Amino acid sequence: MLTKGARPKILLSLLDSGLGIKVIDQMKLFKLFGRLKSNQKVNTKGVGLGLSITKMISEEFGGSVTVHSKRGRGSTFQACISLITDATNLVKKSKEEEELAVKLTEIREAQAVAVKRHFQMAREGLPLPGRDKKILVVDDEAYNTEVLEVILTSLGVPKGRVVCCLSGKEALAELEGSIQAEDGSSGFAMVFTDLSMPMMDGYRLASKIRRLYGKAMVKKEDQPTIIALTGHTESEYFTHALAKGVNQVFSKPVQRDIVKTCLLERGVPVNL
Repeated sequence: MLTKGARPKILLSLLDSGLGIKVIDQMKLFKLFGRLKSNQKVNTKGVGLGLSITKMISEEFGGSVTVHSKRGRGSTFQACISLITDATNLVKKSKEEEELAVKLTEIREAQAVAVKRHFQMAREGLPLPGRDKKILVVDDEAYNTEVLEVILTSLGVPKGRVVCCLSGKEALAELEGSIQAEDGSSGFAMVFTDLSMPMMDGYRLASKIRRLYGKAMVKKEDQPTIIALTGHTESEYFTHALAKGVNQVFSKPVQRDIVKTCLLERGVPVNL
């Protein structure tokens, strides 16, 4: 695929004459474990990873993956990959990754100090700052919220203190209702949010959360810790999330030990 003045690209197209995909369902195709309920009777073996992995690989090579489909007429999937990478972009990306590595190291060091302090408090039976507060889980895929809820409850967080939302708008409403006017404190210790969500993604949600608590004059240490979860591994996604007010970013699927460490850092009682 050659265009005057542009870098050469490889374009791969796959066409089928199947059922077709609704526009609203097309947004789910490239998410990890994104399966369409309407097609599960036809495809009983797929787990929803193929297209998300294809998208990650294409983007790693400066490309993209798209889908064009009409109900009853089939679908066309296209993967476009750049053949030549601009050296200037490589240098810029390398510098961004170095800056991100430094920032993540600082976060981990601060996290280690907090975990050690709260771990000792827990062992001594002292009240923790996250005690009696709730955990908010935000993801537009119900399955993902259920998985994280299972992890949290297995670590000792009471099920009644885990609140699951399927959109950023719903999450903001929960947070607004939790801010107590008399002392400005929050009923939520932490927010676990997906970054790739329709309507309001995790970046916008984090930014709105920080503005919400800033407007309510809530001290920084009393605001909920925001943990972002993403299927992306590129440094720019992590950097952008941290700039929007996210405290830490982890790749999906998140591990139980990572969740445990995050809870300990925030002072939420866990099963030791």
